[in-house]
Amino acid sequence: MPRAPASERGATAAATPLKLPVMLGSLSLTMLPFLLPLYAKQFKANALGIGGLFAVAQGMMVLCRPVIGWGVDRWGRRRVCLVGLGCAAGAMGVCALAQTLTTLYLAQLLNGVATACTWTAVYTLTADLAPTATHGEALGRVDEYAHRGGLYGMGLALALLSWCALETALRLLFASYMALAVIAVVVAWRQVPETRTAPPPQPRRQTRIIWPLLPVLLVVVLSYLLLALLRPVFVIFVHDELTRDVRLLALAFVPAVVLESVLPSRLGHLSDRWGRRPLIIAGLTWVGLSCLCLPLSTALAWIIGWWTLKALGLAAALPPQKALISDLTEETTRGTGYGLHTFATSLGSAMGPLVGGWVYDTWGHTTPFVLTGVILLASLAWVPLLLRRQLVGGVPHHDAPRAVSPGGPLAMPRSTDVRSPPAGVHRPQCSPVPHGCPVVCLVVPGEGSPGAATAAVRRSNQP
Repeated sequence: MPRAPASERGATAAATPLKLPVMLGSLSLTMLPFLLPLYAKQFKANALGIGGLFAVAQGMMVLCRPVIGWGVDRWGRRRVCLVGLGCAAGAMGVCALAQTLTTLYLAQLLNGVATACTWTAVYTLTADLAPTATHGEALGRVDEYAHRGGLYGMGLALALLSWCALETALRLLFASYMALAVIAVVVAWRQVPETRTAPPPQPRRQTRIIWPLLPVLLVVVLSYLLLALLRPVFVIFVHDELTRDVRLLALAFVPAVVLESVLPSRLGHLSDRWGRRPLIIAGLTWVGLSCLCLPLSTALAWIIGWWTLKALGLAAALPPQKALISDLTEETTRGTGYGLHTFATSLGSAMGPLVGGWVYDTWGHTTPFVLTGVILLASLAWVPLLLRRQLVGGVPHHDAPRAVSPGGPLAMPRSTDVRSPPAGVHRPQCSPVPHGCPVVCLVVPGEGSPGAATAAVRRSNQP
């Protein structure tokens, strides 16, 4: 039986301690966006009020995540992960006991804290544990575990919705999610390691990590704003236009969740090989095409098909965005980097549902899909503009060595991409020599690269 490549084994091993906690803590991932609008309709909520439920959770994440990222670097990744899973169990318990719309808002506040803590810590842990050349694949694999948990949670929800009345089924379901989230806390306590080994950086040095991340964070905000705009709207659209059968509404999500549970690590691996930018552009463009085609269909099967194809684009676009954060940060500031990343996702996700609900109520049921599709198709222009330093092979423009005259310094700025260089590109290699002798640094071109020059610098201690 052939062995898996070393890079694949490394990415899998890095994510293995997190597999069961992430799956058990993500059981509500798929069903919560579907169930909350239906649950809120029991309390006479309109589209704007339903969008507010999602915005409250995302707003709490916006407030918490920068502080949580700072705390991950100082208090440890494992502790923050345990706090997040505990808050997730509490949020599901509040949902199970909800009697009013206000109670659902309280549950969403807890859910926002849970998501902020859990995913900032999980992404940082994964980047710490995985080899630097497999960060895209490893982060995609963690996303797969979350979506697999959501798929299992969906199966449990469909079973309860088939056996019980709607309100009874929802309360039993949330109570089950709470019990399984408690098990996730116990498992994480036993098997998730602490990876923070270096002391936290000085405050002045830490503030400098923000500037290289700004273009990536802008892409993240725009991506998640447009995606979050559709989440509550899609459920309401299918419910208002096509079917009111709760089981059919839930089944509309199954094919997309299946794709999201198997594709992110594979497409993340492609971003490790070909660079982050091409995968981000291709994925967002594909999502835009799917959104434009979805409202043109009148049959439920076609709408489910286009929604499923949208998941293919998300699996291509989102893991490279996460991997860029690891590429641009050091180990001592990685928690802060992922805190800023998850802050950006929360900021976009907080605005999206409110905008989507308002557009749906004001401008028509198909307008949110058309608006999202047009803007995402324009990613062919705005993503290359924001990520113009990121080349196809994953090496920024300013990472190339500069030719200099003899006696001058070799201008080699610090790379912002810590992954292995592509074939044909070699890092400078210097050999130690006795004091007073010339020092020669060579940048050796790869084989078969005609016209490549060798840069050499000589330094002597002679006056």
